[in-house]
Order: sequence, then C-alpha cells, then structure tokens
Amino acid sequence: MGGALPSNPADMIGAVGESFFGLLLDRAGIVWNRVQRDRAGWDFVCHLTSQTGEPCSGQAITLANAISPSLSVLFQVKASENLRVHPPRVKLSNLRHFLDWPNPAFFALLDFHGSDAPTSCHLIHFDKHWVEKTIKRFWDLEPDQVNSLHKRSLVLPISEAVEVALEPNGLSHTLFDLIGEAKDYSARKDLWRKEAGNKRFSMTFKTEQRNEKDPDRMVDLAIGLTENLPSELTDFSEIRFGNPRPISIFHDRDVLVSLPDLKPTAKAFVDFSNEDRSSFVRYAADFFHPHSVFPFLPFESLRLRLRGAFLDVIITPSASALSLTFERPSSSTLVSLASLGSSAKALQIVGECGRLSKAMSITVHLDDGTRTVFPIVPPAGIFPAAAVDEASLIANAHDLARAIGLPSDLELCISDLWDSRKSIELCCIVLCITRSSDVGITSLVDPDFTIDGHVGLATVAECKIGDYVIICSGAIYGSPQASDGPTTGTKLLKVAGPVVEKTFQTTINWPTDPSLIFNARSLAKAAAVDRLNERGVTILLDSTTP
Repeated sequence: MGGALPSNPADMIGAVGESFFGLLLDRAGIVWNRVQRDRAGWDFVCHLTSQTGEPCSGQAITLANAISPSLSVLFQVKASENLRVHPPRVKLSNLRHFLDWPNPAFFALLDFHGSDAPTSCHLIHFDKHWVEKTIKRFWDLEPDQVNSLHKRSLVLPISEAVEVALEPNGLSHTLFDLIGEAKDYSARKDLWRKEAGNKRFSMTFKTEQRNEKDPDRMVDLAIGLTENLPSELTDFSEIRFGNPRPISIFHDRDVLVSLPDLKPTAKAFVDFSNEDRSSFVRYAADFFHPHSVFPFLPFESLRLRLRGAFLDVIITPSASALSLTFERPSSSTLVSLASLGSSAKALQIVGECGRLSKAMSITVHLDDGTRTVFPIVPPAGIFPAAAVDEASLIANAHDLARAIGLPSDLELCISDLWDSRKSIELCCIVLCITRSSDVGITSLVDPDFTIDGHVGLATVAECKIGDYVIICSGAIYGSPQASDGPTTGTKLLKVAGPVVEKTFQTTINWPTDPSLIFNARSLAKAAAVDRLNERGVTILLDSTTP
C-alpha cells in the first residue's frame, strides 16, 4: 500500500476510508448498506448473525440465515493521516444517535499513516464505558446548550480502540468478541443507559399551579382520588453524576406522577355527632392531608379524606362542606356488623341532619393526640331516602347488638337484616334504644268506650341478628286521644309520645329448640302485662304499633 498522499483533503481521506471499510465488510462476508447522506450519525448499517455466538467464517449472510437471530449494527467511519497525532472527534449529535440505537454501534478508526490507503483499522465499541461517557458529557451541558449538540464533540482516542486484523475474518471475529451474547444485547444496553451516573435510580420533579383547576388535580392525587398527575403540571429532572437535568435531554416523552402505594398521613378516629350529641358514633379511618405531598397548596384548595372500612368522607374545610360515599357490600356478603354499623350510623346522622337542616360536627382525633372539629350543615337530600333507610336499619341492628351484648366480631348479611327490618325497629323501641316522638299506639274500640286513666299495650318483639334470636317485651302506655274510626260506629284511640318501659329481654343461639322460643315469648308477654297492671293501665288487647 505504498505511495505517499500529497496532502489529501480531509473529505478525500474520509471517502477513501469509507470505501476501504466497505471492502473489509465484503471480505468478512457481511451484508451492508451505506447511508447516502451523512445526517443520521452513521455511515454503514450491517446485519450480523449470531446463531451460535460465532462469526460467519467469511460466508455471505443471506436473508434466510440472518432472520433469526440477527443484529443490525451501525458503524461510523473516521479516517486520519495519523490517529495518534490527529485523533478524530465525534459530534454529540451523532453520539445521541448511537445512544438511542438499541443494538451495537461502532466507530471504525482508519489510519493512513502517510499512505494512499489505510494501514490499520481499529474499532471503538459504543459499550457501557462509552454510554456513561456520553451521558456524562450531556450532563455537563447547560440547559441552553442542549439544542446545539452538533457544535460540541468528544475525542475518539485510539487508546480506547481494539485493532482489527486485516485478514478475511478479522473484522467478523473482532465484532463478535466485542458484542458477546447477541440475544440480550438490547437489554444490556438499556441497563447501561439507566445506570449511567447514578448508584440508584433517582429523579426529582417540580409542580406548580398554572390555572385555577390545577390545585384540585394535585389534591386528588395527594389524597388518593386519582392515580396520576397530568404531565403538563410537572417538570422532571433525573439526577446523575450528582446533578439534576431535565429528563427531556434524552427522551421526549410524557411522564406521569403516580403514587401507587400512597400511605395515609395518619391513623385517626372520627366522631360523627348531631348538634346536641344525642346521636353519636366513632369509627377508625385513614386520614389523608394533601400537604403531606404538596405542602404549598393554599388553604382554600384543601380537601381532607377520611377512609374507613365502608365509609369514604371528603371534607372541604374552607367551605364547611363534605361528601360521603357509603361503600355498600353486596347483600349476600358476610360482613362485620361492628364496622358496617358504625359507618351506617355516621351516614344516618348526616342524612338526618341534612333532612332537618341542622348542624352537625365531625371530630378527627389523630394518633399524635391532635384533635380537629369541623362544624358542617349537610345539604338537604345529601343521600337518597332509600340509602338513609338502609343506613338506619343497619345502625339500629348495630345499636341493638351492642345494647344486649352480642359478640363484637358478629358477622351477617344485609339481606338478613332486611328480612327482619320491622322487628329490629320494634326491638329498639321496646328496649328504649330508639327514642322518637313519632312512636305511637292505636286501637279500634266501640263508640261507647270511655276511660279515665292511661291505656297501653303489652308489646313482645322478636328479631334475628346473625346467629342470635332476640326476644324482648315492653309496656307502652299513655293518655288516649279519641277520633272517629275508619268505619261507622268505631273509635280510634291513639297515644302519641307514650311512655316505654322495657320488661324482658333474652338472647337465644340459633338454631335452637322451638320450645325455647315459645317459652321466652310467654315470659316476655307476662312481664309486660304485669308491668301495665302495676301501673294501673287499661290494656288494649287489639292494639298495634305503627
């Protein structure tokens, strides 16, 4: 390859070098394609086969034997009159292409060394070392330099290159030695990119309010009502080599902030009570405060979340408002009456205060001893009437179970409660658990019926809760009020707001001998009759309780 070049221009050396490298590929039996205009950051793309991890032994790679598995490899050719004296440089824009390329990429360094043709060929593999070196160079750029990568470069030193034997199989042997296992190359390169410059994956992001709706979306994320924060609200930076840089340096992509394992701000006990605290319930809940995620959010944007077993409450402190979701289990699912009942009682209090336009309070007790009271007047019709009725039924069953000492871990189905709805309500009245001025007794009597004292009813109530049968009785009495009956010749006696005295209660495990229930009913009735007689009350035998 003798004969000196009489001062070849750089572009002439480059053209000769690329032609020479094409000959090397041909001699190695490697199929290649050449870029027509050098704007893609590479000069040659080649297709290698690695069926056994061995080189192709000089045989041309055909479509048939290159399909599976195969690698597409990029080469950029750099030529110099003397690689050690004048090492070539590569633009950062070209390195960006090599960084994004998932498969192997190489720089082919050709040294003319004063000859008219290259006297040596060296390869620099764009491997883990060069991936990290490239990312480090990017990380050193100022933000305003990111869009001018073509103006900056790195040296390709021959000391970091591997010499290729200029024999038929020299290039293919060197390539396969440097590439290693072909099937997992892309995964390895992806790992190099992710690990470059950081001992562990780390990222920072900042978010800011850009319109009036943005705080609401931040609050939704912070209290677990949504899974993602829209990407337009955030600016992301990766931390590598100790410095944060915008994530868009490498990849233009939408990035979402998500909190898949959002922890509550604190554990809490929550009290629901009406204004005079005649109705009260406490239950355990997870407390979520948006400031635990976004401490800069203004007070007027805050919403607090109290997530219980069956109840999800959102409080807006600035507006003294709340929304409440009762997560009703299916009718046939066994559930804890204690957990379900306390949630239903809270819903019942909210619904009743909303119906009457009365104030109520929600008191949050945090596990650090902090106590906060939120006074609220629920809007009328905050819940459908059917939902309030069901909540009242569950709450009554819960109160009844507690009053008579049923086990705290009692489980039941809501459908069973509906089957015993009226009897549960009556048991609560008889046992003085439920107090209401609307409770009354009525009886149809003859038109000539007169009485100077009290009239009353010996009431026996019976219901089933879980695996227990409850039998109780009460003496209900008061002053009669007469009115015309529904049919001619009758009177309707009514006692509004009567006195209720419980007289008997027992609990029987189910299933049981029917005679036990019969005997309990008899004892209950007798106890109620005896109490009415003691009080000098005229007993209305055909009375009913609405």
